[in-house]
Amino acid sequence: MALAAPGLLQINRATLGEPQLAAALAELAPSVDLILVEGYKTSDLPKIGVVGPNAPVALPEYPRMVAWISPTPLATDLPIFAPFQVPEIGRFIQTQLGCR
Repeated sequence: MALAAPGLLQINRATLGEPQLAAALAELAPSVDLILVEGYKTSDLPKIGVVGPNAPVALPEYPRMVAWISPTPLATDLPIFAPFQVPEIGRFIQTQLGCR
């Protein structure tokens, strides 16, 4: 499936099973500055977890978790951002990437 409009070309490809993360990143990397990945919780990529107001008492322990986004306090030593703290989350990501 493809979608084309002025200034936009989006191509979707069907795969059997979950696409390999490394292959998807390799295809995207030459033309972008930043890739935000959703899913792939067990990958070695740094992660920012997002939980709702009814977050579990015991947060999941995924590899390379660097922060959480939550509307309520959480029991963690990692930084916690409220959902509306978009500029702060952006600065945190920049710092994590070594951009600041």
